[in-house]
Amino acid sequence: MSELVVALDFKDAQIGLELFCAEGPEIITRFKEMGFKVFVDLKFFDIPNTVKGAVRSATRAGADMLSLHALGGERMAVAAREGRAEGAGGE
Repeated sequence: MSELVVALDFKDAQIGLELFCAEGPEIITRFKEMGFKVFVDLKFFDIPNTVKGAVRSATRAGADMLSLHALGGERMAVAAREGRAEGAGGE
């Protein structure tokens, strides 16, 4: 992994598309192990079932927050919420 510099007073880590593609989902776990809250900023926007699975996987990896495109609509947002619940082991 390339050198990463994080301000000492910064408590959240944002993982964007470029970092996620370079390092894979393991980067979420690594930031969590360092004590960060993790925002996965991948702007999920796809068919509802695909977004549900992606959100489930990101949640299982440790994501605290993530981004969705509102243009995906209500069905996609509901599916994302279901994926989060499944990934967290609840609901």
